[in-house]
Amino acid sequence: MDINMTYAVDHFMDLGDHDLQKRLTRFLESQYESERASRLACDIDCDVRTAKNILDRHWPSARHMRAIIRRFGHDVIEAVFMPEIEPVRARLALEERELEEALERKRAHRRQVEGGADRTPGRVVARQGRPSSERAA
Repeated sequence: MDINMTYAVDHFMDLGDHDLQKRLTRFLESQYESERASRLACDIDCDVRTAKNILDRHWPSARHMRAIIRRFGHDVIEAVFMPEIEPVRARLALEERELEEALERKRAHRRQVEGGADRTPGRVVARQGRPSSERAA
């Protein structure tokens, strides 16, 4: 890996102590009881040295990461990335609730402004029973 690529990966992975790498390593180690590097190498079609590097907390190349995801599916994505996603999901849920509450306040205000007007499909009918279009004429 050249210097620029290393720099880009390090900045992409800029989580202080490389939490993603740690989570990936923990997940992979939990999948194999013995001969981890050789079994991982077989599973993702790489050499044993590459598998050892991945297990030693070196982030895999895009090709190897795709192979890991193909092998372990949603489980590896959840183990590695869910701690990053969960706070975003919680923040978005809060924002959604706040927007729904604001929308309901606007709707209540609109109902208050409309006052005594009854809503019928396609037009507003005043309390006297005359369509609003007749009142304007």
